[in-house]
Amino acid sequence: MDGLLRTVSTVKNWIFQLTQAGFVLVLFIILIYILLGAGSGPFVIGVVSNILLLVNAVTPQTLIAAAIVLFLMVLVQRKV
Repeated sequence: MDGLLRTVSTVKNWIFQLTQAGFVLVLFIILIYILLGAGSGPFVIGVVSNILLLVNAVTPQTLIAAAIVLFLMVLVQRKV
């Protein structure tokens, strides 16, 4: 059982590190766009436009729902 828990923990750590690397990559692409503007290339402009579409699609109701879910997650984690 310990081996299974160790494997699950290792996979969880890999997924977390890959997610962090993805966020850093997206932030780096945004930084390139900020520095170079429209001349930064089609890939960078495509990524930035997709991020802007996502941000514009988020409604206030979605933000409130996300805040409630995060608050409940924090409450559950503190009780455990």
